Amino acid sequence: MEILGVTKTVVELLRKNIITGQLPAKQRLSEVDLAHHLQISRAPLREAFRVLEEDQLVVSTPRRGCYVTDVSSEDFVQLYQAREMIEVYAIDLLKVKGIKQLPEVEKALSDAAGLAMPGEKEPAEEKLDYILAFAAFHDAIVGSSENRQLIHFYRRIGFHLARYQFMYAYLPGLTVNSQRQHDEICTVIKKGQYAHAKKLIKVHIKSFVDLMEDKINESMSTAPSFPYGPAVGQSDKPEDEKALVAKPFSEVKVEQ
Repeated sequence: MEILGVTKTVVELLRKNIITGQLPAKQRLSEVDLAHHLQISRAPLREAFRVLEEDQLVVSTPRRGCYVTDVSSEDFVQLYQAREMIEVYAIDLLKVKGIKQLPEVEKALSDAAGLAMPGEKEPAEEKLDYILAFAAFHDAIVGSSENRQLIHFYRRIGFHLARYQFMYAYLPGLTVNSQRQHDEICTVIKKGQYAHAKKLIKVHIKSFVDLMEDKINESMSTAPSFPYGPAVGQSDKPEDEKALVAKPFSEVKVEQ
């Protein structure tokens, strides 16, 4: 397989493990150990780190290595402020372009309708797919604006958004309310009521932010655990010592 193909596979693997928390905040990612366990060269791994850094999922520090980015209430609020700005402007563009027919938005609504919420014991991947099915509505709203740069910016923060959504949004009844609000937003856009749609989407996002911020602050008040290896500030070992590799990678092989 070409390096680009290997890089894509590694990006998807690491991205999923970071979003689902199998690679926790502040976890050091050892280039040497990951290359060994995945049986790949270090070149595609470095490129994967670069892509994930653009996704705001990892951060590279000279002479210290690559770490999974931290999570915080402040980061979450700033992320959702950016999200609101982009989605509201996307609706402005729909108005300017006179777009009322939203086939991709309707498809996202249809795909999410009737989905059964995975149980707590279900695999993390199933829970993530469930959450992303509802998040697809917002991505489709932005995509319908037909503004490539706006779509690019939005999708760049999408994986970081998914991380918070996976950590704190898996609540009984929450997606049912979201689906109802999504339906209403789509309906008013199709009627050409763009100003009303902007108000609805702001309320929709704000209610989610309030709920999530409370949960984040609550979780941050207790000491976090780092089950897959030493994290920044959580070990007395020298900083240049190899970090442990997360368990999910111990049995994973990337086909060459």
